[in-house]
Amino acid sequence: STQSTWEAVVSTQSTWEAVVSTQSTWEAVVSTQSTWEAVVSTQSTWEAVVSTQSTWGTSPYIYPCWGLGGLPEGFSRLAAVHGGVYMLRRPISKILFNDDGTARGVVSPDPEDETGEKMEEAFCKQLIGDPSYFADTDKVQKVGQVAQWLCILGDKPKGIEGDSAQIIIPGVEFKRKNDIYVSLQGWGLQCAPQGRYIAMVSSNVETADPRAELAPALQMLGSIIEEFFFVRDVYVPTNKDAKDNCFIASSMDATTNFQSVTREVMALYKQITGKDVDLTADAATLGQES
Repeated sequence: STQSTWEAVVSTQSTWEAVVSTQSTWEAVVSTQSTWEAVVSTQSTWEAVVSTQSTWGTSPYIYPCWGLGGLPEGFSRLAAVHGGVYMLRRPISKILFNDDGTARGVVSPDPEDETGEKMEEAFCKQLIGDPSYFADTDKVQKVGQVAQWLCILGDKPKGIEGDSAQIIIPGVEFKRKNDIYVSLQGWGLQCAPQGRYIAMVSSNVETADPRAELAPALQMLGSIIEEFFFVRDVYVPTNKDAKDNCFIASSMDATTNFQSVTREVMALYKQITGKDVDLTADAATLGQES
C-alpha cells in the first residue's frame, strides 16, 4: 500500500513537472512573439523613414516653408475652393448648443464694431475645435503642462551640419521622466534670416520650476540672441462617446516630430466620418495627376 502511494506521488510529481515545462515553453513562445512584434514595428518605422527621405531629399521630416502658419493658410485656400466660409483672427466668445446638447454654432465679436458689443453668429452641423475653446466646459480635462523655450540663435549649435535638425535628449540624462525635444530651423525653411536660426525647446512640466528643467538643453544651443519662455496647459477631450457634434482634439504635446498629432488627426477623421484615412500611395507616382 505504501509503495502504491509513493508511486502515485511520483506520478503526480511527473505530471506537475510536465505542466511546468509546458508553461515555460508557452511563456518562451509568447516572449518570442512579443520580440518579433517589436522587431516588425521597428522595421516598419525605419521603412517609412527611408521611404520619406528618398522622396523629399536629405531629411525624413516635412516642414512647411515660412513656418507652421502655412498649414492654416493652405486650409483656408482649400475651404474657399470648396465653397467654405472661414474667419481668421476672430475670437470665439461663446459656443451655441441646441436644447438636446448638440452644438449648432459659435458667437464671435464683430471686428468692425469698435465698442466690441456687437456679436455675430456662425452656424454648423459639426464643430471641430482646439480644446482651449472648451476649457470652461466639462468636455475637456486638464492633464498637465508643457514648457517651451523659443530661442533666436546667432549660429548653429555645435555638431549640427544641416540647416535644420531635431534633437531628442533622453530624460534619463537629467534624471527626468520625460524627454526634452529641440527643433531647429534656419534660412532653408524660410523661418529665419540668413545666419540666424530658430530653436524650440520643449518638454512636459514635472516640477514647480520648469525653467530649470529645460535649462540643460539651452546650454547646448550656443549663441542665443533672444529668448521667450512660456508654459501652457494640456487638455484632452472627455466627450468622445457623447453625441454632441463636438469633435475636440487634444492639446499639442511636447514632441517635435508630429507623430502624435498625425495619429490624432487620423483618429478624429474616423470619429467624424466613420472611415479610416487612406494614405496608401506609390512613392514613384507622388505629385502626378490621377
